This record gives sequence, C-alpha cells and structure tokens, in this order.
Amino acid sequence: MHLEDRVAALEEVLDGTRRRSRWLAGALTVSCGVLVVLLLTAQSAPTQTAEELRTRRLVIVDDRDQQRAVLTVGVGGSLILFDEQGRGRVGLIANDLEGNGPELSFFAGDGQPVSLGTQYGLILRDPQGRNRAWLSAQSGLVLYDLSQRPTVGMRGVGADGGSFVKLWDPSGHARVELSLDNDVASVGLTDAAGRGRAVLLDGAGFALLDASGRVRAFMGAATQPNFTIYGAQGGIDWTAP
Repeated sequence: MHLEDRVAALEEVLDGTRRRSRWLAGALTVSCGVLVVLLLTAQSAPTQTAEELRTRRLVIVDDRDQQRAVLTVGVGGSLILFDEQGRGRVGLIANDLEGNGPELSFFAGDGQPVSLGTQYGLILRDPQGRNRAWLSAQSGLVLYDLSQRPTVGMRGVGADGGSFVKLWDPSGHARVELSLDNDVASVGLTDAAGRGRAVLLDGAGFALLDASGRVRAFMGAATQPNFTIYGAQGGIDWTAP
C-alpha cells in the first residue's frame, strides 16, 4: 500500500474514533442530566405517610444508638423512657401480671421507683424505695415514717359526708382524730392501746373516758353550763350546777 493510501486509511479511522467519542460524550451528558433530574425529583417529592404501622415492639434510639424509648405489648402493654445512660426513668404500664393497672412510675438514677401511680392512687417513695406518701381519691392522703407506718392521714368529704385528719404514733395507733361528720365537728384522743380517752364535740361538750370506754367526766354547754363526774358503774357521783 502506498503512503497516500495508508494516510487516508488512518484519517478514516481517526474520523470514526472522533464520531464515537462525540456520541459517548453526548450519551454521558444525557445520562448525567437524567440522574440530576431524578435526584431533584426525589428530594422535592412529598414524604410518604403510612396509614398503618404494625409491630409488637418499637425501640427509639438517639444519635449514639442508645435506646431512649421502648414501646411493647408485653403482658399488658408498656412504654419505658430512658435517660442518656440507658437507665429507665419513666414507665407506663397498661396492665401488670396480677391484672392491676394502669400504672405510671418514675424512677431515680439508681433504678428505685420514686413515685407510683395506679388505679388505687399515687404513691411517693424515698430513694430507698420506701413508701412515704399515698394520695387516693377514695382514701385521701396518708404520710408514712421511715418504717412505712402511717403517721398522718387526711380525707376530704367522702360518700358519707364526713372528713377527718388522723395522727398515728410510732406503734401504728391512731392517737388524734379531728373529724367533721355532716355538721358536727369533733376531736378524739386515744391511748397507746387505741382506746378512746377524750372527746370534744362541737356544740355538745367535752368528755373523758376510762380504759373501759365509760364516760367518767363530762362538761357541756348545750343548754346551760354543767359539769358531771360519773362513777365506775355509770352513776353520777357529782354534778354542778
């Protein structure tokens, strides 16, 4: 082949190569354009919202993959919220193993429950987990000592129309009771055995009782001032005026 022929053949090959390069460049440009359009469309598309999500356990984690909330059906359904150290701090239980519920609990950093809300009322506990206060719509408010014995009890107007305040001694005996029964107010004092020893009645008078519960002295002013002392058998020993 002459030199001219080889040069012509080489130019033809180069022309074909240029045409293929321009075609590939054009195809690449179109492909990049389509990809950009798809990405922009995906970013601008509205978020899809599922009408229903079904699961038996849902765990929500933070940026460190630490669980912060757990929702599960379990025995009766529960929701637990955790702090940054992974300690449970708030718990909501729909129903426990004994069928009691619902229940709302708050926990201290060491895991001890500091308050417990149930269908029976709200219970407050100290850092050692001891019950220290109980608030109930039916029973009122009760405060407890370190041995979890009641020390103070209060109740608003109940179904019977009465309300009261009680004070207990360290042995668990109610020693003082201030009550309002309908329109009658009274104060009652008891001994260490729980026996009534003194009663003050609004509009009636003041009575002292012995260990057997018999009235031994009475001072009243319902109709006119009077003071009476009774014997062991209930008879009047002395009275004035």
